[in-house]
Order: sequence, then C-alpha cells, then structure tokens
Amino acid sequence: MPKKQIPIDAIVDLRRRLDQLPPRSPSRRVLVQEIAQLYGISEDTVYRTLRERNIVRSVRRIDCDVPRVIPKAGLERYCTCCCH
Repeated sequence: MPKKQIPIDAIVDLRRRLDQLPPRSPSRRVLVQEIAQLYGISEDTVYRTLRERNIVRSVRRIDCDVPRVIPKAGLERYCTCCCH
C-alpha cells in the first residue's frame, strides 16, 4: 500500500496559515486536524511533514558574485585591459 503524502503546495499553504497564528493558539491544531482529515492521515504525520519541509533554502547561489571560469583577479585584469 503506497504511503499517503500531502502535496507540497498544501504544506506550503498550511505553513503560511500557521505562521499567521500565535504559537499557542487552539486554531493551529484545528488547521492541522482539517488537513489530516482531508488527506486521510494522522495529525502526527502532518506535524512530521511540516518539520521535514521546514528547510529554508536560499534564493541565491552560494557562489554568487564569484566568476566560475576565470578567477576574479584575472577577470578584473581582463576588464581593465579591454575596456580602455
């Protein structure tokens, strides 16, 4: 039997809605219960999925502003020689 999963867009939407509520609000549990019932899974599975999908990824590359082919010093020298 295949493992039931929540679509990623539903998790993102749930995370957004939970972030708008205070940390100890009873409405948070109601939201999780609704999602669990909708997808036929347990509340624990919803919380586990939220924890696993809580990875924040950078929008920019790690090597942003770093030339990939020519070293930065060589690139600067090239630009000064050709542009004048």
